[in-house]
Amino acid sequence: MRAETALGDQINHNPKSPPLLTLLRRILFLDGKYLNCAIAMKKADGIVPLDNRSGFTLALAYVIPNHRDWAHPELERLPKSEDKNPLYPA
Repeated sequence: MRAETALGDQINHNPKSPPLLTLLRRILFLDGKYLNCAIAMKKADGIVPLDNRSGFTLALAYVIPNHRDWAHPELERLPKSEDKNPLYPA
């Protein structure tokens, strides 16, 4: 909880920092605060597009609390951006 508070304070001073938002989303995901994690990830995605690993984590952050319909668009983005990657077959 202390890490979340400290990061929240830093983000309030620098709200467009993808590294801070990325660190916050990792902590939130590990703490089981999946929807808060998704919010941090969507904010970061608005600043700099998410990489595939982060996009998959975002989808998981929706699936785990049973919002599969929200995860669907995020999962669809993966094969389009990695059409040659065998991990994401089309």
